[in-house]
Amino acid sequence: MKRQFLLFSAALLSGMLLHFSWPTQGFVYLLFVAFLPLLNLERHISAGQAKHKTSAVFFYSYLTFAFFNLTTTLWVKNAHPIGPIATTFINGALMAFVFTLYHIIAKRLGYKRALLGLPFLWISLEVFHQDWDMSFPWLDLGNAFATHIEWIQWYEYVGHMGGSLWVWIVNLLLFQALISAEKNKKLALANVLFAVAAFIIPVGLSTHTYLNYTDKGEDVNVVVVQPNIESFHEKYSLSESEQTNKFLNLASPLLDEHVDLLVGPETLLGYGFEEARAEHNPSINQFKNLIDTYPDLNIFFGATTFSVFNEANKTPISLPFRNGNMWYEIYNTSYQINRNGLSNPYHKSKLVVAAETMPFRSVLQPLLGKIIVDLGGMTGSHGTQTERTVFTSSNGKAKAATIICWENEFGDYCTEYVRNGANILLHITNDGWWGNSDGHRQHMNYARLRAIENRRSVARSANTGISCFINQRGDVFKPQPWATDAAIKMEIKANEELTFYTKNGDLIGRIAVFVSVFLLLIALVQGYLKKKNA
Repeated sequence: MKRQFLLFSAALLSGMLLHFSWPTQGFVYLLFVAFLPLLNLERHISAGQAKHKTSAVFFYSYLTFAFFNLTTTLWVKNAHPIGPIATTFINGALMAFVFTLYHIIAKRLGYKRALLGLPFLWISLEVFHQDWDMSFPWLDLGNAFATHIEWIQWYEYVGHMGGSLWVWIVNLLLFQALISAEKNKKLALANVLFAVAAFIIPVGLSTHTYLNYTDKGEDVNVVVVQPNIESFHEKYSLSESEQTNKFLNLASPLLDEHVDLLVGPETLLGYGFEEARAEHNPSINQFKNLIDTYPDLNIFFGATTFSVFNEANKTPISLPFRNGNMWYEIYNTSYQINRNGLSNPYHKSKLVVAAETMPFRSVLQPLLGKIIVDLGGMTGSHGTQTERTVFTSSNGKAKAATIICWENEFGDYCTEYVRNGANILLHITNDGWWGNSDGHRQHMNYARLRAIENRRSVARSANTGISCFINQRGDVFKPQPWATDAAIKMEIKANEELTFYTKNGDLIGRIAVFVSVFLLLIALVQGYLKKKNA
């Protein structure tokens, strides 16, 4: 009983250290020791007499990661109570599965090989979270340094997954020091010194870069509006005209002939209009009238849109009307409008699970689709697109990517905008669903990672906050408080140079997947040979 209590306490301690290291209220230094109790727990289980060691490792590691996921994403309940439950069960189980694979590899190939492979197994999970149907990269370890940007200027080479590798290297060196302390104090001390060096050297090099980096590119004058329209009730009690008028009234005092870009949030026009008839939308006509006054102005805004199809040309992810004769596809959309007219739309293509996309649609839609439609509802997912659209301003200075909400969490994905020519990033979002919680603060800070990785200035329009500007080294300017009507103005730089990370994407992630597959194959072969020779 005492042993079980100690194991439970160790699992819970690792979960607490992970939670209390996380931004924005966390003490990030804890992340560099957070895995030590869990690693020590696994070692005690392996050395014990229990019959079901693998199951025990999974159970206790699941306690660690369930606690971490639940406490760190509890704010998602403000949007829907199922959110933190889903992250706890699904993401907690995936993290525990990865740690259990480490245990299995250690049994078959030895601890030295397993410890070397563990960071790659973990980062492979982060790669997996970039593209599968239940993607959730929010808790990637490298994200934890979003509030310590002076430490991570080297993300321009390796991206946030380099930060995840950094965390594991320090944890494993300290763990090696712990397990060698009793038998070889000199080796233990050497490992501690290596761990200290592994922390200090990247921080020192990064701080030097931070102090000497100057934003690059031509000046672009940007106005960002934070309309502060409450998401659950006010958004759909005010008419679209009233919301557009509020947006324009907030912006007007800051507009003049020198302003290049005016930026509004995700779903600024939220009632939905048909894309083929966008030119007839009254709000878009109001934007056209403003451009008549300021001919060099470029307005960027989010909207809910749809396209209508007939039975013959319906698209694969179209959603049926109740009568079954017509099909439509919904989009979370961004537009640019300037003196050259209204742009083609960009459709958000990293979608929020359940809210915007049905996971495992090829399986679930055939099973559930007809039932839902017969009940008067609809099935399917928002429409997406394969290419990242870049909008060019009328004077050619700004080539802007409109990163819509959740897309901001996908580092390699955001590089596609920059490789397509974006010299500034516009992050348009509506974080009002989460309330005044850590969620919207974390979301803003994650945009700082994208700024560093790509060395691109960011203008951020968030419906209820935090709207701000972020320079190319990740500093935040003019952040607007939560639930405040605001408009802000600043000159930012439009950088044309590409970083190593922008050119190559998540290279560490790809290496991690290769190493993980190689290790698992060797472990499988070794297990097979042992059984055969037994």
